[in-house]
Amino acid sequence: MQKTIALYGILLAFFTGCANMSTLQTARTLPEKTFRVSAGAGLFSFPELKNSGASGGTVTHSSTLPYLEIGGRMGIQQGLEVGGKLTFPSTLAIDAKYQLTESEKFASAIGLGASYIAIAASPNSSSGVDAEALDAILPLYLSYDFTPGVGIYSSPKFVFRYVTGPESKTYELAGMSVGARFGDEMGFFVEGTWMKYLNTTTNDAYQFNAAFFFGNAPSVPKIGGTEQN
Repeated sequence: MQKTIALYGILLAFFTGCANMSTLQTARTLPEKTFRVSAGAGLFSFPELKNSGASGGTVTHSSTLPYLEIGGRMGIQQGLEVGGKLTFPSTLAIDAKYQLTESEKFASAIGLGASYIAIAASPNSSSGVDAEALDAILPLYLSYDFTPGVGIYSSPKFVFRYVTGPESKTYELAGMSVGARFGDEMGFFVEGTWMKYLNTTTNDAYQFNAAFFFGNAPSVPKIGGTEQN
């Protein structure tokens, strides 16, 4: 039982933080056949399980751990963009974003993403993996640009999570990322994310991060019909 409790403490740490709910993008999409690369770091605060004796594990407090991430995005066609990121400890995530509306200042988009992580919590694991998690992520993107180089954005999201390990479980989460962008073809993002478990009493999870980016800038429509790249 103690091993199971300890393992689930590790799983919650990785699956809440390193399954990585960061956004690091606005609602605008990149022009066709253009790229953007980002690299950053952050902290995630996750619910930690403790052994409460005969009753098993209960959430007692949250812990905070650092992480690193790198990512890239590419414009597929006008209004459609795909991307991926790798978080250390190792998590892989991919997503697509479709532009809904855009003006000189405001933009909105919807997305669909997935992420995967495998954890070897025990050196005696016969398969080399003690647990795995797969997320399906449904985000909405909203952003507002004050200038071509300064903007703010938010991303409400819903996550369906399937975890395998000592027990297979499913989780539902909802939350939001809020951030700011500084720079156009080169600059940085600053962001915070909050996620809440909907079908358990697990503590809320928080993620704070910043990332440097470089590459092409999304097209911004100008009043009068032209675009600013």
